Amino acid sequence: AFLYEGATLEAIGITTFSDNAADSGGGVYVWAGSFSGAQLEGNDAIYGGGLYFFDGGVASDVLAILNTSFHGGGAVVHGPVVLDNVTLSLNDATMDAGGVLVEDGSLLCEGTTHIDDNTTDEDGGGGMIRDGSITDCDFDGNYATDSAGGILAVGDFALENVIVSNNSSGVRAGGLYANGPIIGTIVGGELDRNDSVQWGGAIYANNGADVSIDGTDITSNTSDFGAGLYINQGSVITIANSLVEDNVAATTGGGARIGDGDLVSTATDWGADNQDNTPDDVVSGAGGQIYVGYEADETFTCDEQACLPIP
Repeated sequence: AFLYEGATLEAIGITTFSDNAADSGGGVYVWAGSFSGAQLEGNDAIYGGGLYFFDGGVASDVLAILNTSFHGGGAVVHGPVVLDNVTLSLNDATMDAGGVLVEDGSLLCEGTTHIDDNTTDEDGGGGMIRDGSITDCDFDGNYATDSAGGILAVGDFALENVIVSNNSSGVRAGGLYANGPIIGTIVGGELDRNDSVQWGGAIYANNGADVSIDGTDITSNTSDFGAGLYINQGSVITIANSLVEDNVAATTGGGARIGDGDLVSTATDWGADNQDNTPDDVVSGAGGQIYVGYEADETFTCDEQACLPIP
């Protein structure tokens, strides 16, 4: 189906768009229109296996499952898009963004919208964002063979009240992979129970990424190194008014591991007692300076050499 500039398609009864193929929008292509009340299943495209939005649009009461693409297995978003009571689930991308690709656009989730159990053969199991924003969306149970089980960010981005939980990756960034040089902001929301095999259970910041976090819960994530945060290649994470608690690293960096870069903590809780990070709060540098004992309302700065003040 193709909807052009203001067109509206409301499916009546049980309507399924299945087993279709296109370059963009295997199931439905929306050009600044609205679409509601259908199931998109088993469609295939290069971009947007289930849905493709060009110049914005609205989708409501839509189930998009088992769609495939190179980029954006469930959907591709350009321009301002609202998903209301939409499920993007069990979609797959050969390259990136198993669930949704947001590029030069904004995605707002309303109602019971959720993006779950999507996969990719490379990066961004739940989704990918390049120069855009995501608000009030839930990414749960997605998987990436390489990096970013939840969300891959490769351009400037903003996440507001986004829940990234129970996602996993085969290499790095169970939750969010910010691959710079980019600028990103995270306000509210949570990154919880994500897992990566090697680095960065919740967040992996790489290649000069500059990520600011405010009022976000980063809890119960797991990885080999840097279960909460992993900072590498000159990246900077600034975190304020947040929780970094109960994260578990198999080797080092339960709360954070700094390979090469900076961590700035302001008024942030780093756990204590049974909610402490394990086996440590912060490890800085290749030499492995280990810091244990940062607790509630902590303000400190770390680089690859040391953290000050020490706990």
